[in-house]
Amino acid sequence: MQGTYLTLLPHRGADVHAVDDIGRSALLYATFKGSLACVEQLLAAGASVHVAEANDGMTALMWAAGYGHPQLMEPLLAAGAEVDAENFRGRTALWNAAAYCQLETARLCIENGADVNRGDECGSPPLMIACRYGHAEGVNLLLEHGADPHTVDVHGRNALIYAAGGGSADVVSALRQRGADVHQADNNGTTALLLATNSGFGHLVAPLLVNKQNVNGCTAPYFAVNRGQVAVAERLLEVRDANGLLPVQLALLRLRGDVAHCLLQIGQLPQAVEPVLQMLARANRTKLMAVVAARVPLSPAGWQLFPPSCPGLSSALPAVLALSPAEAALLVAHLPPAERARARCAAPSLARAQREAGVELPPALVTTILGAALA
Repeated sequence: MQGTYLTLLPHRGADVHAVDDIGRSALLYATFKGSLACVEQLLAAGASVHVAEANDGMTALMWAAGYGHPQLMEPLLAAGAEVDAENFRGRTALWNAAAYCQLETARLCIENGADVNRGDECGSPPLMIACRYGHAEGVNLLLEHGADPHTVDVHGRNALIYAAGGGSADVVSALRQRGADVHQADNNGTTALLLATNSGFGHLVAPLLVNKQNVNGCTAPYFAVNRGQVAVAERLLEVRDANGLLPVQLALLRLRGDVAHCLLQIGQLPQAVEPVLQMLARANRTKLMAVVAARVPLSPAGWQLFPPSCPGLSSALPAVLALSPAEAALLVAHLPPAERARARCAAPSLARAQREAGVELPPALVTTILGAALA
């Protein structure tokens, strides 16, 4: 029915070239609606494919590509639409197809000679926008047809940095296979690894692992710890920050107890633990000090850093006892009086019970029993 009306309108004096106050013609509206019949009728009546919106310079071909209407692109191209025409931001039909993850219209643009490396006003070609949205099929299509993974835009970013922000492992892998520079840093010093870490994409850490800092001295471990991203921090166990600190040390120094506890649980022990304990004592983070005590062997000098009556330290006693009875005695000396009294009763009582029963409990069970007694 729409096609019938459009057949009659030009014969009754309707101007197919007329535009409204934002520069949209009937052809542009027909493209928005995805109506092939309307587009064909308007083109047959002489509608111009070169009319662009007044506010952004978008043509019918650009909208057809971005909205995923390959059936509309064919008559528009046949009528003379320029495949590499740019809107006011330098974006072509192919760029819009990549931005909206439209594989078929992107393919059609390329088949009709679109420049796969034409960048927008920021120098960002279609490949970068496809990477940004994690569109693996679109990225592969562009790469297969000559898209350059080494291009750098005005922000200093290459396609790999955009891919790191998009979170797609397939896209990152495709770019790495084409030799995309993992060391490239943007104008703020942010690499693909730093962006992936800051975004919480732990699955991208391994293929992007380069320990580089941004202009503020922030490394991948810093971002992971500061944002409480335990899974990411676990993938960076041996990666040091700009000051040579491991993630567990960063977590303790940043007072991120959740991250520190998890890293200590999986076996990462901080080196040079005494400065960490000093900082925790100054911040009155006794629970974190107890976490360290439970996992890290401490010297007598290290135990001297604990407050005289350290709340929460009793939770570490079973683990410390399993490590060293001598250290356990040092720990007990730093318990609040009531907890100290319970500890001094619990351990001898358990030892006496084992002797009288003629059994020797496994060390793990002993620590469990003592932990329950001190809870």
